[in-house]
Amino acid sequence: MAQNIELLGATYNDVPAVDLPKSGGGTARFMDVTDTTAAASNVASGYYFYTSSGVKTQGSASLATATVSGTVLTLTNGFPVSV
Repeated sequence: MAQNIELLGATYNDVPAVDLPKSGGGTARFMDVTDTTAAASNVASGYYFYTSSGVKTQGSASLATATVSGTVLTLTNGFPVSV
C-alpha cells in the first residue's frame, strides 16, 4: 500500500516507504502498514508483527507437530497444509 506524502510543500504520490537520515548515521525506514490483515491468532507465538495501525504485536498461535507416514508436518491452529 502506498500513500501520498506532502513534505516541505512538495507532494509525492504512491510512496510505499520513507527513509530518513539518523543523527548517528544510517537511515530509519517508515513503511505504510495500513493494508496488514494478520491478527495475533494468525502469527506463531513468540513472533512479532505490526497491525494495520502500526502497533507491534506478539503472535499467539500455537504450533503442533504431527507425524504421518514418516513425514513431519507443522500445523498452525489447524490451517490446512498441502503435501
